Amino acid sequence: MQQPAPIFALDIGTRSIVGILAYPEGDKLNIASCEVFEHQERSMLDGQIHDVLKVASIIKAIKQKIEDEHSIQLTHAAVAAAGRSLKTVRTTLTHSIKDKPFTSRDEVIAFELEAVQQAQKMLVKENEGVDKTKYHCVGYSIVEYAIDGSPIASIIDQYGEQAKIDVIATFLPRVVVDSLQAALERADLEISALTLEPIAAINVLIPPTMRKLNLALVDIGAGTSDIAITAEGTITAYDMVPSAGDEITEAISQKYLLDFNVAEALKRSLREETVTYEDVLGFSYEKASKEIISEIREHVDVLANQIAERILSLNKVTPQAIMLVGGGSMTPLLPEILAQKVSLPKERVAVRGAEAISNLIGQHEILKGPEAVTPVGIVVSALAHHIDFINIKVNNKKVRVFDLKKLTVGDALIAAGIDMHKLHGKPGMALSVEVNGSIRIIRGKYGTPPLILLNNEPATLDTIIKEDDQLIIEPGMPGADATGTIADILKDDELAPLQVVLKGQSRELPVLIFYNGKPATIDQQLADRASIICHPPSTVKECFEAVGITDYATGNSDMSIVVNGQTKLLPGGKSEIFLNDQIASLSTRVRPNDNISMQTQQHKAYKLYDVIEPELIVGYEVNVKVNGSPVTLYHPGIKILNKGNPTQLSNEVADKDVIEVVRNNHIQLMFNDIFKFIDIMAKKPKDSSRLKMLLNGSPATFDAPLKTGDTIDLTWEEN
Repeated sequence: MQQPAPIFALDIGTRSIVGILAYPEGDKLNIASCEVFEHQERSMLDGQIHDVLKVASIIKAIKQKIEDEHSIQLTHAAVAAAGRSLKTVRTTLTHSIKDKPFTSRDEVIAFELEAVQQAQKMLVKENEGVDKTKYHCVGYSIVEYAIDGSPIASIIDQYGEQAKIDVIATFLPRVVVDSLQAALERADLEISALTLEPIAAINVLIPPTMRKLNLALVDIGAGTSDIAITAEGTITAYDMVPSAGDEITEAISQKYLLDFNVAEALKRSLREETVTYEDVLGFSYEKASKEIISEIREHVDVLANQIAERILSLNKVTPQAIMLVGGGSMTPLLPEILAQKVSLPKERVAVRGAEAISNLIGQHEILKGPEAVTPVGIVVSALAHHIDFINIKVNNKKVRVFDLKKLTVGDALIAAGIDMHKLHGKPGMALSVEVNGSIRIIRGKYGTPPLILLNNEPATLDTIIKEDDQLIIEPGMPGADATGTIADILKDDELAPLQVVLKGQSRELPVLIFYNGKPATIDQQLADRASIICHPPSTVKECFEAVGITDYATGNSDMSIVVNGQTKLLPGGKSEIFLNDQIASLSTRVRPNDNISMQTQQHKAYKLYDVIEPELIVGYEVNVKVNGSPVTLYHPGIKILNKGNPTQLSNEVADKDVIEVVRNNHIQLMFNDIFKFIDIMAKKPKDSSRLKMLLNGSPATFDAPLKTGDTIDLTWEEN
């Protein structure tokens, strides 16, 4: 009879890597080989691979040693991940079994994995927009099977209308799983099965027959303490504490000034009565183990407290018992202190080792103690929950997807961490405006659908995929934001003009539009949440304004002007409005086909000398005698401005004019000014002559100043 294919399992821990080669023999497990290699450097922290190359080199060494020992070639490995950053999702899935019950375990497994994928979709949805970290499923537990609502142990060959499965699926960040995969690939291995360390341990220590008991299993490694809870026949919860054996090693290292590896060796030797060690300065010591244990008690207390709090948080009550596995479970005082923290008798918190695993064939020297439980559990989990993957490429990136026999493009996108809600181009932003109190919306343009190519052929989200398929996904383009003008948002009847006769002409008066309270036209660009008021002219005043007439004052049209800062009212003409030959006002209501007219009596014309006070325009005079005759010389002494521009007293004024009379109090009349008032050239002889000018009997010049009483003599003399 041909021997079944072996299972190669790796427990990749923070302190060491364990490799097991095992052969299933019926319901038992024959361990053919076991190798344990410790990390020489701290290439793993808290269950996370920090140096892929160093971890891969150890995996490769273990693989090579087992291959040489058994003359086989190993290509696949079952692995488990620590519970660091664990996410747990509980979901139910139903399946119609009317006239078609499940007939094989393969069909049930496909149903289970479909539920797991649904949990994965829920996880993606819950983290949308909050956490972009992508997650891998690393294990799942069946809470319950049911047929037509009634719980049942197995759904194979069960008849009814509907089968239901209740699943708890556990996920880890992609970086945790991908680093495991990267390390295996560098050792020329592929992942054949993937689980979580507490699931692996619970599968060998707490079989389904024991899960009616409320038990807690804690896998305490070097970096993490992974927790699983059982009750009511199933695993009810998973969680982890990011602290474990390394916390105690660090405390010993700090206390006794030791290299980390020396501190780890010292911690493991605390089972002896006395221990010897050498610190980093080269000094050697021998101490009683109980003395060192007393020094680290407070650190053990902290670790026990963290584990106890997490167990009580998950279980709500104290469990019936706690099982401890993993190398960190052998930390001195930990079981006793943990029992105190959860209020259990100390015998109810026990460290369990490989000797408690009932289905192992023979003994293996290395597979002893609590640190051997998880490696064996990984093998058992690989048998019980073998997870097949198919490998595809999504946008040239390798992706592993659960093989559910009916995988679609949509499933691959979820596994690749692509948010399907963002695949279709988003529609552009809409414009929302208020028109006469009602909300109206202009929609943005629709986004375009994504381009999906499966092996260079167009596909949809429902297209079935298979091993080695290649998907290219290009998200759709977003639609353009909505734009528009007032004309786009108003209806035809709202833009209908008002027919009237205005000042003797038939007119179509456009509607009045106000945009955010200000007058606007129909080509005004819209902004979101704008307010628009639109209505045809309804009063005489609005009719005038609709055609740009602003001179519609009625009654006595007095003029108002300002003279040197003082306002003056000048009586004017009279205007009246008529609507259908009846006297009306600006507020009179207007209806279609009304006749609107105005009659205006013109006001009288006013000139500047009519409105300026006489005392403001009194000039400057000098009285002199010229050749014995009296002459009066006059200078106005002022400058007149209208709205800042020079003007003359004889000019007319208009409404709203601003007049300013500016006086010059330093006027000086000169001798040459006399010629503005007399015509001396009329008395010039025909013969060539020169003018002799005397002022008060003395020769004068043209710029000589004049004053009242001066005498001037002007005579022509021959050359």
